[in-house]
Amino acid sequence: MLNLEGITTRKGRKFLIQYVHRILTNEAYVTRHYFNLRDSRTKKLKPKECWIALKTPRIVSDIEFNAVRDRLNHNHPLRTAPRIVNSNILLTGLVHCSYCNSRMKIQTGKSGAYKYYKCAKRADGGNAVCTGCSMRMEKLDDLVMNSVLDRTLAPNRLDELLTPLVERANDRQKLHRDKIRSLKSDKREIKNQLDVLWQQIGAKDLQLDASLKSYIEKMQRKYENILRAISRLEFQNSTPLTKFSSSQKHSFSSELRTRLSCKEQPKFRKSYLKSLLSRIEVSEDSIKITGSNMALANLASNFVQAKKLVPTFEQEWRTRGDSNA
Repeated sequence: MLNLEGITTRKGRKFLIQYVHRILTNEAYVTRHYFNLRDSRTKKLKPKECWIALKTPRIVSDIEFNAVRDRLNHNHPLRTAPRIVNSNILLTGLVHCSYCNSRMKIQTGKSGAYKYYKCAKRADGGNAVCTGCSMRMEKLDDLVMNSVLDRTLAPNRLDELLTPLVERANDRQKLHRDKIRSLKSDKREIKNQLDVLWQQIGAKDLQLDASLKSYIEKMQRKYENILRAISRLEFQNSTPLTKFSSSQKHSFSSELRTRLSCKEQPKFRKSYLKSLLSRIEVSEDSIKITGSNMALANLASNFVQAKKLVPTFEQEWRTRGDSNA
């Protein structure tokens, strides 16, 4: 997108993936800039305790920065296969065989004329490994999408799903505030411990041997994990669930149903289904769809506040008590 719009780097070059990644992970945007990172002769990265930190003006909030970092980690090839992240296939990564719990993968038939979701174990090892079924891709896509449109996003169904969550929202926010206070106390304690250690190392009272270095790295990782946890909780509390009027529920339902029904927007349909659904189990006689009430509630709440659809990425609701589509 940047290259298509003619936007270049400071040196006038086209943007590459690594440039964008460097920008998205640069802590200078959240007040932390480091120098003295590399050895001037070998160009190798120095241990983190040798880095010199400078405070910089804040450009983005910790909430936004950590949300982007979590998203990058989720999309990393070692955690989520690139074919799942980049594929236009609607249910990639969601469909599982109800017999063996393995994922179902796409196979083709009739010289590529048709595509099927098929149990990966059965496809690789035959019926002796698993007797799970296969299903035409178009058929399963339509069944799942129609179930979401007609049984989850119908205004009266939204009432059943959202009303209990809104009623419990205040209790949940109070728990989050208590947890944030506790985490901030832990953060201060760890920071004080690290400050004391660095003062003692600087005064030559302590020697930075391998054991102490390992301990400091462990404490720094714990400190960073606490920062991320605080950011997540503050983000969840920053978009509180509110009561929805009948007209707001109808508007949200109509807008999302219209966009999800548009097959010309495969990325949008896949992104929103991925945010709402966590698992689809397929057998010969049933399809069980599992998803997130809270993701649906946050999506509706963001829609009411922003007047537009804003994705959310939390997960686990079930379509009905029997969970069968």
